Amino acid sequence: MKAKRRNVANRSSKIHLLERRTPLVPKAIAEGVWQEYVVKTGRILPRTWIARLARRTRTVFIHNPRFRKLLEQLGDAGRDCLWAFMQHWLDAMIYRQQNRF
Repeated sequence: MKAKRRNVANRSSKIHLLERRTPLVPKAIAEGVWQEYVVKTGRILPRTWIARLARRTRTVFIHNPRFRKLLEQLGDAGRDCLWAFMQHWLDAMIYRQQNRF
């Protein structure tokens, strides 16, 4: 049981690695991407997708060194990269929802 608790503690500390190493706030960027899509298209999307985009960002950041390098760029480059990735992920989520049946 103690080993399991240790793993959970390690996972929760890794979740915030992105925020410790960069000035990026994934939830804020995800909300911006989500709002931009809703305004441009007039479609209503689930607000839960904002949290899913933020979680995906943190997960990929932990496991993918190339993604980390992109987001750790100086200036606005990291933010712009993350914005583009989130737009792509949101498009994939919409595609999967439309082609469910």
